[in-house]
Amino acid sequence: MAVIEAKTEDEIRKASHSFLAGVVELYNQLRLKHANKLTPTYDNLKGTYEEAWCNLRNKVLNSVAEKDKSYAFLAAMGAQSYFDEMTEAL
Repeated sequence: MAVIEAKTEDEIRKASHSFLAGVVELYNQLRLKHANKLTPTYDNLKGTYEEAWCNLRNKVLNSVAEKDKSYAFLAAMGAQSYFDEMTEAL
């Protein structure tokens, strides 16, 4: 209701931020309570080696060859995101 009743742009922004934070918190609570944790198996890890070794490694090697630090950083961020997502699902 705070978003609907807000009168100024700043009030809308603050109420929207608060609402979004509440939705994210609720999602995290429900996910922890109801999500099934996967057990690592050959089938659900299939493709991990290819993604981690071939794709991510080649991006880093290419960034070194091109002397592009930003590309190396983005490749590292992509790798970290991939590993974070994998471990969250397990």
